[in-house]
Amino acid sequence: MTITNVKVGDTFEYDGHLYRVQNCEMVGDSMLNSEYVTSLEDLETGDIIDKKFAMNEEVEEFEIVDKKMQFSYQDGDLYYFIDVNEYDQLPLTSKLVKDYMQYISEDAVVTMTFAKDKLLKITLPQTVDLTIVEIDDTTVNGYRNAVLETGLNVKVDSDMVVGQKVEVDTETGEIIE
Repeated sequence: MTITNVKVGDTFEYDGHLYRVQNCEMVGDSMLNSEYVTSLEDLETGDIIDKKFAMNEEVEEFEIVDKKMQFSYQDGDLYYFIDVNEYDQLPLTSKLVKDYMQYISEDAVVTMTFAKDKLLKITLPQTVDLTIVEIDDTTVNGYRNAVLETGLNVKVDSDMVVGQKVEVDTETGEIIE
C-alpha cells in the first residue's frame, strides 16, 4: 500500500522493521513537492522514530494478533506454551520469558502479541494467585521473607503459612493485602 494511505494506529513493515503509526501528515505545497512525515513506534524495540517518506513510497501492511497462551511445562532452557484456541505449542527460550516466569505458574494463561509470526510482547494478568512454598523464620516489622511456587521472593505477613495462596500484583511484585 502507498504510505499516504496509512493513518494513526495502522501497522506496516518497512525496511525490515515492524512499525505502528503514532502520527502522520503531508508536508509541502503540492502532491509533487510534498513528503509524508510520520512518527513511528518500532514494535520490536519500542523506540519511537520520526521518518519522512516520499508520497509514492510503498509499505507492507500487516495485522497484530493477540493470543491467549497457557503455560504447559519447562524443558531445560525452553518454556512451552499452548494456544488455548488452536492448541498449537510454542517453545520460548528463557531469555525471552525469564522476567515473566516469576508470575507464571503451571497452567497460567497470558496474552501474547504477534505480528508476522514474531512475538512482540507478553502481557501478564494484573494479579496472579501463587502458593507460598517457603517462609523465613525471622520476623521484621511484622513481615517475613517468603518464596512462592514460581521462585518469586516476597514479604508476607507474619501469620501466613506455607501452602497458603496469596494474590500478587504483577506490576509491583507485591502481595495485595
